[in-house]
Amino acid sequence: MDFLKGLKNEINDMVIFGFWSGNEPKSILHTLDAKSVMVIEKNWSYIERFRQNYKHENKIGFICADMTSDIPALKPENYDLAFCRNVLYQLINSDEITQAENVLGGEYRRKDGLDAQLYINLKVAVQQAFRNDNSALKQGIHQMSKGIKQGGYIIAVESQLFNYELNKDIEEIFLSEGLKPFTLDDAPSYTFSYQKI
Repeated sequence: MDFLKGLKNEINDMVIFGFWSGNEPKSILHTLDAKSVMVIEKNWSYIERFRQNYKHENKIGFICADMTSDIPALKPENYDLAFCRNVLYQLINSDEITQAENVLGGEYRRKDGLDAQLYINLKVAVQQAFRNDNSALKQGIHQMSKGIKQGGYIIAVESQLFNYELNKDIEEIFLSEGLKPFTLDDAPSYTFSYQKI
């Protein structure tokens, strides 16, 4: 998460959409020396597990909600940073992607020893699912944009399954929210970086 130190504006309050590892909210909080983190997570068991492991962490709050719907508890224009990792990809999940993932047995995440044709098939499935219906992705990006202040940032670190052609389509969704792309040095590949102008 050190690449987040490259953000030019001070980050006091931030919101994380989804979290994959139990320590991600705490890690980002301390990397940026932020005052608070609000985590939006649709899976209550993830929230409970975090609370059990970090009982004395009082700078991290939670809202159990799905970002593909309006989140009334999310304060508008309250945060300096909205962050997610491998969340936008999940918003275009479909039967085609699920089927391709099952064939691969989850190996696409590691890409070690992965049959090249199976990997291509999964990328095609992701692209087709996006073309069929991207309303959940649009709503998710809207929720991220709604929560950040003027001058605030959205950083989405995503899957390599978003190929270049699809990235341009996703960029259009960010731009439609009045967000401006910027370069964040040392960010992982497939990172979407935007600022609310």
